Amino acid sequence: MSYLENSNIVTDKLKYSVRPDTDNFIKLFILKNAVETSDWESFLKDTNKPTEILDYDHQDIYYLFLAYNTIKKWFETHNKSEFTNKLLNHVRLIVNKPYTTNEQALFMNLNTGKVSLDGADLVRALLITNVVKEELKNSDLQDTKSIVRINERRVRIGLELDEISAWWNQPNVREYFNFLIKISVPGSATIDFNSDVYPIDLLYKLYLAKEGKKEIKLGDFEVLNYIELYRNLIILHRTIKDRYQDCEIYHFVKFIMTHTDIGFKTIWNLWKNAISRDKFVEDIKSKIKENLNEENIDAINNLKENWFENGNLSKILILCDIIQIVNSQKTENRLENLSAIF
Repeated sequence: MSYLENSNIVTDKLKYSVRPDTDNFIKLFILKNAVETSDWESFLKDTNKPTEILDYDHQDIYYLFLAYNTIKKWFETHNKSEFTNKLLNHVRLIVNKPYTTNEQALFMNLNTGKVSLDGADLVRALLITNVVKEELKNSDLQDTKSIVRINERRVRIGLELDEISAWWNQPNVREYFNFLIKISVPGSATIDFNSDVYPIDLLYKLYLAKEGKKEIKLGDFEVLNYIELYRNLIILHRTIKDRYQDCEIYHFVKFIMTHTDIGFKTIWNLWKNAISRDKFVEDIKSKIKENLNEENIDAINNLKENWFENGNLSKILILCDIIQIVNSQKTENRLENLSAIF
């Protein structure tokens, strides 16, 4: 509106109370059409700028400066008067005006019929809000640069969680861990953790499974130290990602968790206590040997045994396939991984 010479319409409509320099830049430059250069460095070096603004060189002013010049450049190839007419005479803004001053009633009204949030959304909010609050607890919340630093850190955490979620959203990863994880939401819980819709919930479920828990609820992530929670989630994610990409670990971990009573807590403890990757694989193989006892072998030798119902034969055959696939990784003719369910 300012560039279209209708700044009177928007004057005093936007107030940056917590950012005086930004507020002054809008009043002194944007509303007055006083941005005369498109070069940021030249703008900063200009010594005739109003002194009401103490710090010109910060993020808010830069982006407002950039936005103004982008609009200005756009109108080099568009009709200014025609656009002004469309904007002023053919655009309608629909406003839902509440007729109650009761905050609780207003809140309930605005949230009626809303889409329910999943645990993934709420854990994300807890982390973004509280990790930064703990990291920058000594920051001056009245200081513009502190506010920018807090917001940048929150954005960074959000991007990290998006990147993690993208990995868990891969079809093969989602299928592998969905079949693997045996942890549920209690019937009394009001917040769901639907990993089919929000794959990052698989990470949150594994975080609790490594502690031996059988159920997941939001309260498990409402903790006293969110920095530690976030750090542990990152470590768990990176460890699982690394393990998933290892052919030997991929197969033997899946086999032992599918065909024995051993859970993720035992697997995780083996991983933590192993001095190397090879030692971890050795420990997993030892656990498999312990579970393939003489009873399983004798059952296969018994011709009257119904192999397909009790799973003794299929278990041995799957293990043979796994050994063949693992051995093939050392040759040029590498075999593909077994499908997620085996």
